[in-house]
Amino acid sequence: MKKNSAFSSRKFKYGSLSIVMTCVIIAAVMLLNGVFKLLADKYLWYTDLTRDEIYTLSDVAVQAIENVDKDVHILFCDDPDNLEADYYSKMVYKTALGLAEKNDYVHVDTVNIWREPSAVNKFKNNSKDAIYASDIIIHSGTEFRVYRIKSMFTFNDATSTTPWAYNGEKKIVSGILAVTQAESPIAC
Repeated sequence: MKKNSAFSSRKFKYGSLSIVMTCVIIAAVMLLNGVFKLLADKYLWYTDLTRDEIYTLSDVAVQAIENVDKDVHILFCDDPDNLEADYYSKMVYKTALGLAEKNDYVHVDTVNIWREPSAVNKFKNNSKDAIYASDIIIHSGTEFRVYRIKSMFTFNDATSTTPWAYNGEKKIVSGILAVTQAESPIAC
C-alpha cells in the first residue's frame, strides 16, 4: 500500500521547482546589476537626464582643453570611496574624470592625506599653509593651484552653507589652463 504524502505530490514538485527558478532568476538579475554598476563606475557610463543637462560636460569646456599638450594632474586629497560618498565632492570628481576622458594629457589622481600627509607638502607655499582632505590640486610641472571644494560652487551669500549653483567645470578648466601656460619665473 502506497501512501500519498503532501511532499511527493505533483503540485508540490512543480511548486518547488517554480520557487527555485524564481530565486535563481532574481540572483542572476542582482548579479548582472552589480556587474553593470561596477562597469558604469569604471567607464563613466552615466546619462544626464536633467532637463538642462547640468551634469554633462559642456562642449566649451572640452574645446578649451583641446589644445593642452602638457601633462596635467588633478589631485584629489582623499580616497575615491570618500569622494563618491559625498554629493558635492562626487560632482567635482566626476567632472574631473570626464575631462580626463576627453584629453589624454589630463590625469586624475587621488591621495589620502591622512595616511600620507607629506605627499602634498610640495604644494604648500609656506609651512603655515594647510591642505585639507576636501582640497583639489591642479598641477603641471612646477605650477600648481589649490582649490577648496567650496570654491567649486556658488552660494547665495557668505553665510550660506547650501550652494545654489555648480561652478566646478569652469574652475577646473581655468585651473588647467593656468598651470599649462608659460611657466612663471621664480625670484629669490
